[in-house]
Amino acid sequence: MILEVLAEHRTGITLTTLSQVIGLPKTSLLTLLRVLESSGYVAVKDLRYYLGPFGYRLGALISSTFDAVNVFQPTLRDLSAKTQETVMLGFLDRYSKMCSYLEIVQPDVPVRYVPSIGARRPLYCTAAGRAFLFSGRSVLDDYLATATLTRHSPNTVTSKSDLRALAKTAQKVGYATNMGETNTTTGAVSAPIYDKAMTIEYCVIVAGPLDRIRQRLKHIANATLTAGRDMSGKLGYSGAYPPPKSEGH
Repeated sequence: MILEVLAEHRTGITLTTLSQVIGLPKTSLLTLLRVLESSGYVAVKDLRYYLGPFGYRLGALISSTFDAVNVFQPTLRDLSAKTQETVMLGFLDRYSKMCSYLEIVQPDVPVRYVPSIGARRPLYCTAAGRAFLFSGRSVLDDYLATATLTRHSPNTVTSKSDLRALAKTAQKVGYATNMGETNTTTGAVSAPIYDKAMTIEYCVIVAGPLDRIRQRLKHIANATLTAGRDMSGKLGYSGAYPPPKSEGH
């Protein structure tokens, strides 16, 4: 939040104003600012705070990430046309352990799922998040070691053992699902996108009204898998899709 506000105030901002905008006490905010300043993300001059050199570098890294949107755009549009549902490109934020939406393609239908670009979602109860978590046992184990599984709807899976069972199924079929777990009206299917090193930074998601997703799950899942395979190929991955999982992978 600090970096976002500083990026919006190119002429700098005082501690008092920054405290009011973010909603943090000055003492807590000052501690965070000192850490960010020592690492180059924040600069201070004449009692005004600015985005530092590493803050701009972070912006450049984010900008390069968004090049993926251009690479994947044709496949995203094709998938939306085939499924007549909303299609999203998900990105794994490893620091916050959340999934965010980089791109959204909407179908021309009257009733559809309408998310926002940049929206962040938990990993454990979303199809997108599970596409990342279910990539391997160690990934899921690391996440569950510290995660708090909060109930978002009556359908939310909050049992870690149940989540592990879902992981085995998802690894076998190659895609993850969410059937009314973040809210009671929406369903989604997601497939991971592998790069040539078999690292997963992105996933492709199809989402829509729950009943519609359930009724057409096989068709949507097959289309999502085909898109995941195509997008993985664009990142240099040439192996089997989904790749076979070893016990520790």
